[in-house]
Amino acid sequence: MFEALFKHVQETFIRYAKVATGSDHDSQTTPSTARQFDLARMLADELLALDVQGVNVSEQCVVTGHLLPRGPGKSTDVVLLNSHMDTSPDAPNEHVEPIVHEYKGGDIVLPRNGTVIPAEDLERYVGQHVITSSGDTLLGGDDKAGITQIMSLLWMLKQRPEVSHPALFVMFTPDEEVGRGTESVKVEDLVVPGHGRVTCGYTIDACHVGEVEDNTFTAYKTVVKFTGHQVHPGFAYHKMANTITAMAHFIDHLPVDNAPETTKDSQPYVFAQRVVADVEKSEVHLILRSFTDDDMTMMQQAVLDAAAAVRAHAVHGNVAIAPFEFIPQYRNMQDVIRRHPRVWNNLCVAVEKATGTPAVSFPMRGGTDGAMLAAQGLAVPNVWSGGVNFHSVREYVPVESMVKGVEMLLELCPLFMAQ
Repeated sequence: MFEALFKHVQETFIRYAKVATGSDHDSQTTPSTARQFDLARMLADELLALDVQGVNVSEQCVVTGHLLPRGPGKSTDVVLLNSHMDTSPDAPNEHVEPIVHEYKGGDIVLPRNGTVIPAEDLERYVGQHVITSSGDTLLGGDDKAGITQIMSLLWMLKQRPEVSHPALFVMFTPDEEVGRGTESVKVEDLVVPGHGRVTCGYTIDACHVGEVEDNTFTAYKTVVKFTGHQVHPGFAYHKMANTITAMAHFIDHLPVDNAPETTKDSQPYVFAQRVVADVEKSEVHLILRSFTDDDMTMMQQAVLDAAAAVRAHAVHGNVAIAPFEFIPQYRNMQDVIRRHPRVWNNLCVAVEKATGTPAVSFPMRGGTDGAMLAAQGLAVPNVWSGGVNFHSVREYVPVESMVKGVEMLLELCPLFMAQ
């Protein structure tokens, strides 16, 4: 059965990776890109073929369906399994060409753009089958590897009727990469007929085999807009108000020790993610991340202090900064998960059964749809999908990592029937 599962996982992932599903930071529509419907409709058809009931693709491009419980024992749980369909807009994401490498060591040199994945980044995967892109796009393992694991679980459950499981609710979301993955989702609407609404869940998204998370960032964003005025540069003395230099002054005043490239573990950061600039109008898009409320307050104050420094500057003070606010994106899900220890404990038991080693957990320097669902009171820990170097042309996914994820989910399902 391992060989059949391996083949199914590899072929399924490659099929999904070839479908362009990049989301768009600037779009005002939901989903942010219509092409996400291409994968959504493909998944809906495949869910129907796997005997999943209630399959639906919403107007907002959320794919849902459910399986009724089966097997000995009784469970009152309805367990959500969730991954996202979109890929990051921060790297080229169209015309993905997956390549399978039987990795034996050394650098992996990809055929396009001189892209190299160094050997030290691949040490733990010697002897495995590593899937990459061709080097000029991301791969899309974030989060098509997660979708692959959920779909492969459903395929295995159809192949193995002896495996018991609780009521399962499957959901694939759009726009997670732009912070809007569950924007249209209400937990009370996630219902399996005759068994009620979802009671807990698991997001399959990112990280190495054996890694699970209950501790994510709290996330905010803001846009700081600058307005000045242009004059001929030869006659600009005390007349020009250059928003480009004012914005640069603002960015320079952000704390260098709290940038993404200077922080790790539990440290917070402010990230100047994108700028739009000319002399008269400029704007900088910022995201703020922290694990604690105190650190978030500190990051927000750093942004306010940088704006104040521009306003107080002898030259840049002629540039106007529009009022701005910090917009919440998601919160650390840890408090909600800790109120439901059984959800976390079952996961840790299943991980050890599948991998032979205890689950590994550490602060997740990112967020998931589970973090957004936690804001509605639902405990949804994160589980590895196996992707590495996501949002990058150096992204890769070992097939064995996805297979191990399916095996873990097969161990997890019966645990809810015993309680």
